[in-house]
Formats: sequence, structure tokens, C-alpha cells
Amino acid sequence: MFLRYRQTEVFFKLLAQETARMVWTLPQHQHLHGNHVDFIKTLFGEWIPRYLFELEKKHCIDQFTVGYHVEAIKVRDIDTVQKLIENDIQNVNLYIEAARSLMNHGKFSNARMYAEDALELDHDNSILLEMYQQLMSKP
Repeated sequence: MFLRYRQTEVFFKLLAQETARMVWTLPQHQHLHGNHVDFIKTLFGEWIPRYLFELEKKHCIDQFTVGYHVEAIKVRDIDTVQKLIENDIQNVNLYIEAARSLMNHGKFSNARMYAEDALELDHDNSILLEMYQQLMSKP
């Protein structure tokens, strides 16, 4: 079994969502803002969220991550996966699973062959590219 995780939300993106939420609740407290309701609506509903979303793209602060999505994947033995591949030779995920199974058993050169086969089917797969880089650093 192995775990895969990714960040869910990060600081500036979350802050942008919360400033937008302020505008969603504006009808409940607009009487507190005097003649500035339209300005506050534009500032918190458009300018600040757009600015923060763009800032997130340019500068991510990992220390303020709100959470992670964690996925546990049970890896089948290589013989089982190989039989599945023989029945579905275009399924990139099966090649990835075979490579992971072999990696878990320290069989890096065999795992590299499965990864290379998968790359022929899907050369832009980010998970696969990362795995292949790891395999290239192994003996």
C-alpha cells in the first residue's frame, strides 16, 4: 500500500474565498457600512479575491496550507497486474500499478520498463513522469 497526497487549499486562495464570502453576507450587515456599501462590495467581491487568486498562482506559501487530500492505494502483486495488463494493454493505470508494485519490492529496473511502456501511452501523465524520475535515480 502507498499513500498519495496533495494540498487542498493554500493561504491566499482561502483568503480570497473568505473575502468573497463577506460580500455574500453583505445583505445581513450592509446597514453598518453607511454610504460605502457599493465600494465594499466591489473591493471584497471583485478586487481582493482576484488579486489574491493571482498572487496564489505566483507565490504559494506552503506553510499555510489548510489541508491535504490523502489517498491510500492498495497495490496488487505483479502477476495479477500483469494478467490485467494483458487484457487491457492501453490502461496506463495498470502499468503504473505494476511499476509501483515492483518498486515496493526493490525491483527498480523492472519497474522502469513498466513506466517506460506507460509513458509511450501517456507521455504527459504527471504522476508517471514523477515516478519515472524516481526510477531513473535508482540502480
